[in-house]
Amino acid sequence: MKVKATLHTVASDSTDTLGLGVLTGATSMQVVRNANQIPHLTMSYKADAPLADELVSGRVIVCAMGKSSEEQNQKFRIINVSKDVGSMSISVTANHIAGDLSMMPIYKNISIANATPKDTFKAVMGSLAYGSNLADYQFSTDIQKVANVAWQFSDVDNANSIFLGDDQVGDTVAQTMQAIYSGQWKFNNYHWSLLKHAGHDSGIIIKYGRNMLSAVEDHTTDSTYNAIMPYASYTPNTTLVDGTNEAMEGMGTVQYLGSGGAEIYDKPTKGNRVVGHVQNGAYYKVTAKAEDNTCNGNVWYNIGEGWIDEHFFTFDKSGNYVINSASGQGTIKITSESDDVRGIVADFNGVGTVTYSGLGGVLLWSSPLTGSKPSSQYVSNGSRYIINKIAYDEDGSKWYCLGNDNQWIPERYFSLTKSSDYVTTPTTGILHVKADKVVSAYGPSGESLRSDKLAVGSFHKIIGISKDSAGTSWYEINPNCWVKGDDNIDFTQSGSVSIDEDASRKAVVQTSGKVIVYDKPNGTQATGRFLWNGAQVKITGQSDSNGRTYYRLSDGGWVESTYFDFASASDIPIANSSGNTDTEVETQTIMLDPPVLVSQYATGQEALRVQTVDLSSYNIGNDRDKLKTVAEQYIREYRIGRPNYSLTVEYPNVEDEFSQLRQVDLYDYVGIQVDELNILDKAMVNSVTYDVLLGQNVSVTIGQLPLTYEHLLGQMQKETTKQLASVEKNSTHLFGQMNQALKLQGDAQKASIMKVAQDLQMASETYTRDYDKLQSAIDSINSTVTDVQGWINSGGSGVITAYPNWANPTELRATSANGGELKFNGNGIMYTGNDGILRSSIDSQGRVVAESITAGTIKGLTLEGVEIKSSSEIHSNGTYATVMSGAKGFSCDSDDGHIGINSTTIYLNSAMNAGITKSCIRLINDKTGRDVGLTGFEFSQLKELLRKNGMETSD
Repeated sequence: MKVKATLHTVASDSTDTLGLGVLTGATSMQVVRNANQIPHLTMSYKADAPLADELVSGRVIVCAMGKSSEEQNQKFRIINVSKDVGSMSISVTANHIAGDLSMMPIYKNISIANATPKDTFKAVMGSLAYGSNLADYQFSTDIQKVANVAWQFSDVDNANSIFLGDDQVGDTVAQTMQAIYSGQWKFNNYHWSLLKHAGHDSGIIIKYGRNMLSAVEDHTTDSTYNAIMPYASYTPNTTLVDGTNEAMEGMGTVQYLGSGGAEIYDKPTKGNRVVGHVQNGAYYKVTAKAEDNTCNGNVWYNIGEGWIDEHFFTFDKSGNYVINSASGQGTIKITSESDDVRGIVADFNGVGTVTYSGLGGVLLWSSPLTGSKPSSQYVSNGSRYIINKIAYDEDGSKWYCLGNDNQWIPERYFSLTKSSDYVTTPTTGILHVKADKVVSAYGPSGESLRSDKLAVGSFHKIIGISKDSAGTSWYEINPNCWVKGDDNIDFTQSGSVSIDEDASRKAVVQTSGKVIVYDKPNGTQATGRFLWNGAQVKITGQSDSNGRTYYRLSDGGWVESTYFDFASASDIPIANSSGNTDTEVETQTIMLDPPVLVSQYATGQEALRVQTVDLSSYNIGNDRDKLKTVAEQYIREYRIGRPNYSLTVEYPNVEDEFSQLRQVDLYDYVGIQVDELNILDKAMVNSVTYDVLLGQNVSVTIGQLPLTYEHLLGQMQKETTKQLASVEKNSTHLFGQMNQALKLQGDAQKASIMKVAQDLQMASETYTRDYDKLQSAIDSINSTVTDVQGWINSGGSGVITAYPNWANPTELRATSANGGELKFNGNGIMYTGNDGILRSSIDSQGRVVAESITAGTIKGLTLEGVEIKSSSEIHSNGTYATVMSGAKGFSCDSDDGHIGINSTTIYLNSAMNAGITKSCIRLINDKTGRDVGLTGFEFSQLKELLRKNGMETSD
């Protein structure tokens, strides 16, 4: 009797012995082989047969799984055994030995460039966490293809999840060997094969349709889509449409390098031509902006006379702005008084002292706002004045009103901290007298005491609060009657009401405050108009300038946006010019005309079955031709209109016309004739059931061919993504961007070089002021890169040698013509001169050594050297901003002010710019141009410092 199956121990690797014995008690044994899956064995065994007790999980059954020679004596590891007491039968399930790798994880990451299938299989097997028989595994393939492969051990369940796995319909290749190399797996114990086609073309042709009924359930084309309705959504100005620009309103300044003026062009797109020049520093109104498909991929502005590149036009200087159409209605709301408040006036009661260290008196101004004029009045140092208002100008500087509304003094000349100075704030509260030593005075400074005595235990209503120069609170309980807030009064007794001075001050600002209205959205020119807190106004525009946002009023003028609130029921939130509360551009949808695209396989007699398909992700924009192209690729890749074949033939029931299917095996091709579509297609045997005891196949399933996965749509998506990226940046890397910039001429080259500087996040002051040095540096770097590339491309006479051999090399070596040598191994890559001394290298410890480095950006935590050279400037930015320039000197900015030193002048700044020369001292405010002063102590210290350094001073 021919041996059908034998049982072996777990450790047994032999297939040519009987092992534990022949499985003569088997009543049924079938192996199911599915395409690209581990073969699976099911067996029924008599419970009283000799080896019944030996059937345990982990042991190996050896049997055939098909009729070919390479399918004989295959090992199947038992995974489950169950006994049916009633039928005296044992059910056994087992997986092919290849399934052992489904239980083996990898313990390290795998990453290989240009890997062949053999490279990949070897790398995976070398990364298995355990396995005593790994040396037995062999691999063969007929696939001549390389690919970049990478797996993270933390993301991989087991080795078979790397080897096995169909690609999916879509645009991304599955990360499995099967999908990456488009192969089909065959298993012969420990010998694995990944083949282009693991079967044969059988030459058999069967008809698809009703005549299959005798062999399998009926399948027709009734449930198959045969047409699609494609569409795509897009947002205007975000897709690759040619020549788009958007209207805008604003004012900007020409910012040009060199002489002759900046060039302006007839259009912002490629192929534009120069139509004129505009002078540096000139102001121009802007009417439109373009940023899609523009020349050099830059933003361009229409300034009336033509288009100008963004690199020669700025909105950052004072006086510039951009206006956006908007509509809404808001309520003016002043929430607090603090040092960052700008552009408000409010009530403020108190007494202060003029402090001035210069000669003469302090000049008063008619208004705290820029553009106001000085009055003819002066106040002398040490004089005291009543204050009735406070204001914050456009720069946030504080001003006090002395009496009349046209008598204003800057805070720097006025003190509220002298012993007799004070500020009072209206408030409400109740204090309790707990001792008979309460101090009372006629004013909150405590200078003129009263003789009044307050009864112990009495309560008094508070109408005002103040603090003296020592920081002690005083409470006003009657006009001209103030009591000191010491231990003799408290707010803990029932019936008392404590005071929140900050809240009281805010309440005064909120009730009396008014907001300045400007004539332009840059906060540099007041109109003289104000809006009171609580006023409701209509908004018709919005603009950003100098880091702040302004709203345009329907009756003219601009107000800073921080003073608007939209919480009232009658308020209308800001909307764009179309009236939408969402300021984003509305999404558009594009469809074909007619909207349905029919598959070539749809017959004239059948009804259309239409699938709706969203192709928005393929960057269609508003291009119908592109939508149609993508839709046609979709029909091809997803086989719209073609039937999904499925035919299972069980041999005992096969009629004559199907009898030839007894000869086919897994992966074999079978012809399918579809008369109704007039096509002859192919299908593949994707499942075979083999009866071990009968020694023949008992059923086959013929199904859809695996998709070729050309990923046409994915390729198209990547291409459009690449195109979109090229709009944003012309070159994909720095050296390429530099090379392209130097090929341009005139302003086009200047703009492109400045774009390089922007991408490197260089300070704009550096590349605009020292453009010639920037251009020279880029030219030098490009020359070096070109020279190095040419040198390497020229190759050499040296021969590349592998050590110890090419079969298993551990190092590659190449000798140059001058006797130097390049080495590459697991520790790094290095080049040595003919003297054997290192010239450049990168090692496995992360160290880079080179005699010269040419680069665009070098980043690190420390920079050490004997000398640091810079053709322009050295910048340090953090809590303090410091710039050092050989030509311009040194400067440092901080929260406290600015210090600068050059060859002729020292600059000191703390809300002022102090220029100190050998002949005089001049102090001028940066913003207003008004004279300022130092305190007497500061002035005397400064003069002494200058005198010690040999500098003359004058008062």
